[in-house]
Amino acid sequence: MLSPLVEMPVYSRWPLEIVRASGSYLWDRAGRRYLDFYAGHAVAGSGHCHPRVVAAIREQAEKLIFYSSALPCEARERLLRVLGTLTPPGLTRAFFVNSGAEANEQALALARRRTGRSRIVGFEGAFHGRTLATLVLAGSEHYRNLARAGAAGRVLAEHVRCLPWNDPEAARARFR
Repeated sequence: MLSPLVEMPVYSRWPLEIVRASGSYLWDRAGRRYLDFYAGHAVAGSGHCHPRVVAAIREQAEKLIFYSSALPCEARERLLRVLGTLTPPGLTRAFFVNSGAEANEQALALARRRTGRSRIVGFEGAFHGRTLATLVLAGSEHYRNLARAGAAGRVLAEHVRCLPWNDPEAARARFR
């Protein structure tokens, strides 16, 4: 008999189970309503279950939920056109990713490639995700040690310098 699967304890759990959401509000099993101030994952910036957002998701899901960016996709092309009207002049390319950690890792790779520099500066207390590159850059020794356990993390860690947050003197001293 197989053991039941349980979720890894990545986050500490709050003693609250949300069963429904609408707009800026959440409801628990007992029917208590809460104003949602949580934006940690930045996936609900438009609020919860707005009818236009739900309709747009439903309409797209009925056509195509996802396909690789190796092929053209009408929805992706429309999004690029809209984003193009919002970005500053000179920004002409976009790269879509699945998570903030991936976005941060790609930004690091692109910056290193564009500048030719290998050093990366991080700050104590920062958190950028759970990929090797973002863990090495984390502002916590615990996360940096997790990343250093792998060969790729050790290689990248050689190039990362962590500084105290909001301490210009420490930054000047580090780069003299």
